[in-house]
This record gives sequence, C-alpha cells and structure tokens, in this order.
Amino acid sequence: MTVFARIAPKPTLPLELVETVIAFLSSESKSLRAASLTSRTWVSICRAHLFRRIVLHWCDEGSRRSDSLYTLLTRNPRIAKYIHELSIHEGLISSKHSHITFCFAQSSTLPKLLPLLPQLHHIEFRASTLTPWCELNEELVHALMRTIATSSALKEVVLGSWNFASQLGALDALLTVIAKNATTLSLTDIATPFELAHSQALVARRYSEHLQCHATLQSLVINEGEVSSLPFYTNWFLQKPTRIRCLHLTCSTMQMNVSEFLSVLGELLEHLELNVRTGTRYEALFDVNEEH
Repeated sequence: MTVFARIAPKPTLPLELVETVIAFLSSESKSLRAASLTSRTWVSICRAHLFRRIVLHWCDEGSRRSDSLYTLLTRNPRIAKYIHELSIHEGLISSKHSHITFCFAQSSTLPKLLPLLPQLHHIEFRASTLTPWCELNEELVHALMRTIATSSALKEVVLGSWNFASQLGALDALLTVIAKNATTLSLTDIATPFELAHSQALVARRYSEHLQCHATLQSLVINEGEVSSLPFYTNWFLQKPTRIRCLHLTCSTMQMNVSEFLSVLGELLEHLELNVRTGTRYEALFDVNEEH
C-alpha cells in the first residue's frame, strides 16, 4: 500500500504586513534587494521602493549610472512604471585630458533615457554652479521639454542654478511647457534675461488667454540668487497669466518689485510665504484666504 504524506502549506504573511515591513526598509537599498529575493510576490513591492526615485549626480559617476539605467530599461521596460521621481544634478568634472567639462551637457545616453520614463511625477534638473543653459546638448534640452510635455502624471518640476541671461526664447518656451503640464514649479538661482523683447511680448499677449485656459500650474516656489529675477517673472506672468494659488518667495529685492509681482498673480492667491533678505534678515509668513 502506498502512503502519500500530506505536506503542510507554508505559512504566508498577510500582504499588508509585508508592505509595512518593506516600507520600513524603503531607505535601505541593500535590504530591499535582499527582500526581493525572498518571494516572487515581494518583487513588485520592493521594486516600487527601489526605483521610485532615481538620482543622477555628476560627482557620483552620473554618466555611468545614466548608461546603466538606460541599458536596464531597454532590456526590462516594465521597470519604468516604478520610476516616479528623476533628479539630475549637472556639474563640472575633470576629464582624462585635465579639461573641465560638464557631466551631462554632452551626454548621448540621457536624451534617449528620458523618453523611457512616462510615469514621472517629479523632475529635478540642477547645476552645481550657475551654468549657461546654452552649454547643454540641444538633443538633451529637446528631450527634457518633450518629457515635461508628455508625462501625464507630472506634478512638479524643479530647476536650479541655470543662466538664461542670453536665452530668452529658451526660458520662455520652458516656462510655457511647464505651466501647461505641471502643478508645481520650483526655481532656485535662475539668471533671467533683463526683460522680454517687444516682439516676444506681442506673441505672448496673443497666446495669453490660450495658456490660461490650459495651464495647470498652481504652486510656485522662487528662491532668488544674487541678481533679482522678479522683474522678468512679473513681466512673464503678466503676459502669460496662470492661476497661481500658492507662492513661496525668497528674495533680496526692493519691496516695490515684490508688490508688483504679487499684484500680477491676482486675487486667486490663497497662500503666500514671503522671505525677504535685507541687511537685517526679515522673514514673513502670510496666509491669504479668500473672503469674498
């Protein structure tokens, strides 16, 4: 007589408990990689934390990491759905020939990588020091603009330490595509042109109503550098109005410039945090609530 021994099923942990444990390990990449090998059901949960935020930093072999990520996504496109935040930090590095160069400025991989990330919620593009925007690869700028324009889940764009002083058209195009597709924009140490050209202003007025009807931008964060950018932003938002409801402004400028900028944003502003740097540091926090 043949006797079949019944093997007791392995105990399974509740999915809620697994998610809680893995969430607790979300900042420990080594632990997450180890956990993903424990069970097939754990793989997608671990990947959601492992790939949620990708940082490409110039001083951390950014180009190599960009190449590796591009290779990974071309071999396994399903990984892209887990990537919701992309942070790119441009900087200066020394090449083998002792020349100073930009890490991503002439990157051949990054422009091809950006279109592979359709589920981005957050895009950050910073430079280590104030860097001319014109130094960037034209293909990279086009890929960045297209990514902002086509990412249906996009919520926030962060730009830092870029010099647009001689790039009026580039800054205008960038702000326009962001205003139409992102809900939050953060600008830190952005060198702007002195003013909008007259011809540019006429074109801007022509499309101002169209932009306002389609703009999604609601929250604006401006941290000024050494030179005030408020006059430019005042003129730009005057000609291309959007429905800004929340403003965080840090500046060292004349109160008149601040007042003019606030008046341009209009009565839709609900929350204002204003930090004005003068000889003696002055900080003011305002909550603007509609009472009409």
